[in-house]
Order: sequence, then C-alpha cells, then structure tokens
Amino acid sequence: MFWLLPLVGLLGWQVWQTLALFDASRDGRQLLNDAPLISGRHALHLYHGFLGAQTLLDQGRLTCFDPAFNAGYPKTPVFDPGSRPAELALALAGGKFSPRAYKITIAVLSIGVPVLLYLAGRLAGLCRGIAVLAVFLGQLAWWGQYGQESLRAGHVDLLFAALLLLVQCGGLLQYHKQPGLFPLVVVFLSGMFAWFCHPVLALLLIPAFFVYYFTAGPRHQLIWHAPLLGGLLSAIAANSFWLSDWVRYWWIRVPLVSERQWPNAGELLYSWWRTADVNQLLDRGLLVGVFGCAMIGLLILQRTGRRVAAWQLGLTTLGLLSLSLAGMTWEPLAQIGSDNLLVPALFFATVPASLTLAYLLLWMRQRPAWVVPTVAAVVLSGGVSVYLAFDKWPTEWLARLQQPTPLEIGLGEEREQLLLALQEQTSEIGRILWENQPQGIQQPRWTSLMPLLTKRLFVGGLDADIEHSCASLCDGTLAGRSLSEWTDAELDAYCQRYNIGWIVCWSAIGQQRFSRWPGALPGTKLPPLDGKQAQLFPLRRKPSFTLVGSARLISADSRGVMLADARPVPVNGESEGQVLLSLHYQAGMRVRPARVRLERAMDCQDPIPFVRLRLKEPAGRIYITWD
Repeated sequence: MFWLLPLVGLLGWQVWQTLALFDASRDGRQLLNDAPLISGRHALHLYHGFLGAQTLLDQGRLTCFDPAFNAGYPKTPVFDPGSRPAELALALAGGKFSPRAYKITIAVLSIGVPVLLYLAGRLAGLCRGIAVLAVFLGQLAWWGQYGQESLRAGHVDLLFAALLLLVQCGGLLQYHKQPGLFPLVVVFLSGMFAWFCHPVLALLLIPAFFVYYFTAGPRHQLIWHAPLLGGLLSAIAANSFWLSDWVRYWWIRVPLVSERQWPNAGELLYSWWRTADVNQLLDRGLLVGVFGCAMIGLLILQRTGRRVAAWQLGLTTLGLLSLSLAGMTWEPLAQIGSDNLLVPALFFATVPASLTLAYLLLWMRQRPAWVVPTVAAVVLSGGVSVYLAFDKWPTEWLARLQQPTPLEIGLGEEREQLLLALQEQTSEIGRILWENQPQGIQQPRWTSLMPLLTKRLFVGGLDADIEHSCASLCDGTLAGRSLSEWTDAELDAYCQRYNIGWIVCWSAIGQQRFSRWPGALPGTKLPPLDGKQAQLFPLRRKPSFTLVGSARLISADSRGVMLADARPVPVNGESEGQVLLSLHYQAGMRVRPARVRLERAMDCQDPIPFVRLRLKEPAGRIYITWD
C-alpha cells in the first residue's frame, strides 16, 4: 500500500495547481463565475462550442452555418477542433452560452491527468509503484513550459486526446496479455473520446496499431480478433455523426501565407540551447532526459520479453517526436499543427521512462553503500554548476511547480469599454468591418466573442484560416491587397457587397486611407486597448442586406435568417423576380415559404457564392435555414 500515499499526494498536487490556473488565490471564484476564458484560442473554442452545442441538441450534428462573421460561413469540425470539448460541455449545460461550463470542463480535464496516466501505466503492465513514477513524469510534462504553452494556446483537444490514446494503448497491451471484457471497454471508450477530440492524432497512431496487431495477432485464436476490431471500429462509428462533415469540409481550410524563414534541424537545435536561460534549460533538460530514459526503457521492455509493448510505445513515441521536430523546421507540417505534438510524445514516453528510473533505483539499492552518496554528490555538483553558469537558481521553474501563471479570464475594463462603444455607435442594419491584428499564439483571441457580446455582425474578427475570411481586413491589407492599392470606387463596391456600415481600423495605413475616402465619415476614436488606438469610421452609404431587390433583416443566428417585406426585382425580362442577398451561400440551405426558391449566385470578386431568392411576388416573411 506504500504506492497509494504518493499517488494521493500527486493527485492533490494536481488539484492544487489546477485551482491556481484559474485564480492565484485558489478560492474558485474565477472558475465558477461567467467571465469567459480568453487565453489563446479558448474564446474561439467557447464561441464555436456554443454554436455546436445548440446544433447538436437541435439537429444531432456539430456543423452549422454562422451568419455573424464574414457574410456567413459554415462552422465545421475542420478549422477549430479545439471547440469539441466545449461543445460537449455546453451541450451538457443545455446548449446555453456558459463560460462557466467550459472552464469547469478544462479544470476536470486537468485534474484527470494523473488518473489517466496511472490507468495507462497499469494497463501497460507497470507495477503500482512504477505507474506512480510515470504519473509524476507526466505531471512534470503537464506543468512544464511546453505543456502550459499548449494549454494556454487552447490545444485542450490535442492534450486530452493524447492521454486517451495512451490509455487505449495500455488497453491494447492488456488485451494482448489478458483478453477480457475490461480491456475491450477501455479500448472502446478511450478510442471513442479520442476520435471525438482529435481525429488527426488518432489517424497518426493507426500505423502503430497495425504493428501491434500483426505482432500480437498471430499469437491468438480467431475469437480474440473479432471483439478487438469490433471495439475499434465501434469507437470510430460512434463519431460518424460528425466525422462525415469533417471529411466533407476539408476544402474550407486555407493554408497560411508566411514569409518566415524556417531553420534547418542543426540551426534549430543550436538556437534552442543557446537562447535558453536557466529555467528554460531545466525544461529542455527534463525533455531530453525523459526521451533518453524512454529509449532505454524500450530496450528493457524488449530484453524482458515484452516486445509488443516495446514496439507499440516505441513507434508512437518516436513517430510523434519526429513529426513535432519536422513541424518546427518544415512549414507545411507546421500549418497542420504537427509542431504541437511534443507534449503528446512526452506523455507516451513517460511509461518506458519510468521503467528506466525504476531499474536505476533498483540497481542503486543493490550496489554498495557508497554508491548512493556518490550519486547524490554528482547531482548536487550539477546544481552548483548550473548556479555558477547562470548566476541564479531556477526560481521561475520551481515557482511554476508551486503556482502556475493563471489563465486570462474576463474581458477586462478596456475590452468592455470598447465593446460598449461599438454597441452605442453602431446598429444591426449593417456589418462592422473589423481590422484583424497579427497576434502570437499565446495572446488572447477574444474577438470571436464579439457577436454574442454586441449583437452585431462582422467581417473579420474570427480567428480562423478559412476561405470565407479572404475578404477580411488584416493589418492594412484588404482582401489580399494593400489598402493603398484600392480605388474609391472599389471600396464603394466592396462595402456594398458585404453591407459594411462601419469600419474599425487599428493600423496607421488603414486610418489614413479611410480618412481620405469620400465614402466614410470622419473617424472617431474608440477606447484604447493594450496601448493601441482604433478609429471607428461610419460609412455614408445606406446599409442594406440586399444587393438586388429589397428586404429587411429581422434576425440572423446559427439557427436561421429571418427576412421581412421581401420585394423582388425582375431581371432581363424573366417571369420571376429575384432578391440577391449579401449572404454567403451554403449547400443544404432551405427556405420557407415553399413558393420561394433559393439558389447560389456567383460573384467574380468572391470565391464563395451569395444567396439568390427567386419569387414572383412580394413575401411578408422569408425564413432561411440549413441542414
């Protein structure tokens, strides 16, 4: 029972650290209030989680059409996979916009880290004490620099899926060693939730499964194969209600255009160590130490007859590590997120690494009495060397293990004042063109919440690299062209096409260009944010969501768009008139009443078609929905 005490201690440490993630005082108020979590892309996950939860409860799907950004775009599982934990959390909360439910979900996932690590270690064949050692290594990875950077950036889906797939790996090894119902249930449940959280990561681990299957399978009879394959396929089938959309909407994602110079592997490793301070050096030393111990642990597994475990854990660990390093040096892999696989690789390395440390401790115990003091002296001298080299102790690293930097919760006074000014100076009859600003991965991407907080529609502000965002304004560049290249007539046509009524401009080049444009009224200063001053430019044009014909917009949300007083205009002598909307078309759109026909209308200035309504006579109400 000696192993139970350190396991309880590690679990208590995890709870203590998790509470500090949300509030340094650990009183739980920030965790349980309704202030949104805005670190990294968490705000985007919360926004899409709300839309997905509503659609899941209404239609049993996670894909919907969102008219609040970029003249409408399909919210799909492709470009925001991190929203799926939020979708599940908000669906359990009744489909309401609940920042509290999302934060509680993050906290529960964080507290569950040692539980999943211990379960994975035990299923993989580790004894209780060594499994506790694996938990300790995994928690060091979670609270280390790379784990915390990944969590703050919003990669909750990736981190949790990695832990679930590690548990599934343990379940497969247990099923090989002792076939039965329990390991099958573990394989099914862990696989089902892993595919739900991050199907790309689950796909990457399929080659390792085939190695496991062709290594372990020949040793078993036919009755062993059918339940295993059935459990794995059932885990995928349980996600079929949304995986079909994940496959269907791959086209929507647009690669980032980057002029960054990517280093080669040698330059990367050199700069990686050269730029490290004492705190970063410990994180990187721990990283190298865990992977080094994992390689020795794989040899131990191989030598002790556990070849299936050695191949399964070894291929997964080395594969994820290789993809992570490749993503740091090759842009195409970085654009699909492979550089974020370092922490998942660390999780898989904890099992063989803990085995190495256990064998080392056992070896020391069997040595003469002078060995332990000698090893302690070597470790102490290493610590003194670090102090002499850097002239300070790793206080930041040690402090992080006691008090992590809290996540950013709540908009803050500056953002709230900015949103209040937008509400007061704009209306729902037109869209707001919001100038996006370049941001780091750790910076808050809070603008995704603007439609919920202001009840306005936007072009820009959505943190998503999709084809529908090609018309956005970003750092002085509008629709891929510098604002200095746009003529006044082109700006007039652009704002009519997207029904722009106001422009929020941050860059100097943008403020200068719109100040000279006759189509805009003089700009007014908005409340400053992070030391930057934006200007709001109201436009002289009369806002309208119709480009041909006329209609009034009553409401627009992820459930549908309601129009009133639609009056068609005959075109080229046709018997039917048309109403052309400033709204992007999406396959699966439906319209009521039945006498109105809906079709796509191509536009040479936009790769996404718009919505055209065909009707012979005016209609008092028109309702557009989507399947």
